[in-house]
Amino acid sequence: LETCKTNLPAKGKWGLLITLVSLASDLWQGTTINQKGEKSPIYYSHEIGLMTEKEYISTQGTDL
Repeated sequence: LETCKTNLPAKGKWGLLITLVSLASDLWQGTTINQKGEKSPIYYSHEIGLMTEKEYISTQGTDL
């Protein structure tokens, strides 16, 4: 993980790594933790990009 961080443009100062798990052919899910320690799912689709849970829910019923 540290080796990967050193290869990031700002050495991980302004970006972060999120482990994603494949849910479908074009949908990945990860978990973020805010400063209060609360967990929140995050989703990634090659077609749409990075989405919050609220954004992901709004895509339901589409051809995501």
